[in-house]
Amino acid sequence: MPDTASSSERKSDTSGLIKELWQSGVWKLFPLLLLYITGYGVIVPVTPTLMTDFFASRHSDVYIHCEDYTSLKAPPSCRDAHSDAVNWSSASSFISNSVLSFALAPMIGSWSDKYGRKPFLIIAFSTASLPLLVILLHLQFGVSMLFYFPAQALNGSISSVSICLAYVADKLPPGHRAACFGLILASFSMGILIGPPIGGLLQPIVASYTAMSCVGGALLYVIFILDESLSERSKAEAREKHVDGPRSLFTQWKTIKILLRSQLFKRLTLCIMLTGIIQEGLQDLMIQYLQLKLDFGIKDQARLFIIFGVCGLIVQTLLLRVLLSWFNESRVLVIGLCASLINEVALALAPTKAWAFAAIGIGSVGSVAFPAISSIKANNVRDSEQGTIQGALYGARALAQGTGPIIFAAIFAAFTREESPFPKFAGQWL
Repeated sequence: MPDTASSSERKSDTSGLIKELWQSGVWKLFPLLLLYITGYGVIVPVTPTLMTDFFASRHSDVYIHCEDYTSLKAPPSCRDAHSDAVNWSSASSFISNSVLSFALAPMIGSWSDKYGRKPFLIIAFSTASLPLLVILLHLQFGVSMLFYFPAQALNGSISSVSICLAYVADKLPPGHRAACFGLILASFSMGILIGPPIGGLLQPIVASYTAMSCVGGALLYVIFILDESLSERSKAEAREKHVDGPRSLFTQWKTIKILLRSQLFKRLTLCIMLTGIIQEGLQDLMIQYLQLKLDFGIKDQARLFIIFGVCGLIVQTLLLRVLLSWFNESRVLVIGLCASLINEVALALAPTKAWAFAAIGIGSVGSVAFPAISSIKANNVRDSEQGTIQGALYGARALAQGTGPIIFAAIFAAFTREESPFPKFAGQWL
């Protein structure tokens, strides 16, 4: 795979990057994403347990708190609740990723080239409040958690991440993009570092209100503080290349063809789709799997995300820049893929909670893969196509991510449900 940036670009000094971030205004993205992910991080340790209890109680017609039991002594309704949660989550991911995101992401990317990034960031952060609202209504008024899944599907269909990456590409020169893409992910890691320990200490209802407040604050930040990254001239140039009209909703999806422009793009697209299938499929069931196998509770889940946040922050703020100074983006991509492989194998073999925590730490190195791919593609398209390439890339990834949970949910259910003819192994040797 060919190099996509000169050695001078890869070795641009830290002070130059900081200067670019400040002068361009890209730094304003970081507090926005930190606030947003912190909000979601607060509710992350609580949600899996709420789901397990909801499905177990639904089976039993009485309220059951499954955390009161070990995996070996849990009633059948609790054991089956794990696969129920995974099945509903996988269906939500399929609709969100393989249907909605696949159709909408390329169009939103193209539209954001023509009309600006800010309107679509407002939409993205508005839909992000919907799943949190369902959790709040469930805790406050007993509303069914089944409403969470369509809300989550709608939320996942509009990616604030791809719009933020296009925002960065609008304002920064190619030599700084990969490092800044890493800092975008570092903001996520920082939010994951801050949010889960807070959520692990709060009562679920308080955690829910806190999460809603943070996401609402992020929306207000976009409306009143964040600047538009595209000039009127840039938007006009993009509009000249794409005709609007009644048919645009049905034709804009063709922008995904940008991913087939060259052999390089084809290979990168295949890579991100394959990793998307595996990572999203395992991510949707990981907490349920760890609850079954290692008796993970809310505090364990909080610790897991703290480790993920700390390690991710170190990787994206320090390790990524070191790797980019030593290697080109394609080799950094290979390093990330190898780390992800080690992570999945280690989780499968984990005999203790400490082992699982260590596996998550190693797997965080895998997060260098996505900024590497995003940088390679951003550096190989015109400035007027930055939103299009990021939207098309996210659309292809979303298609794969919707497929992964369906596949892995079926496997998970086959080896965990009470009525399954297969041996039950999640709490034994895998």
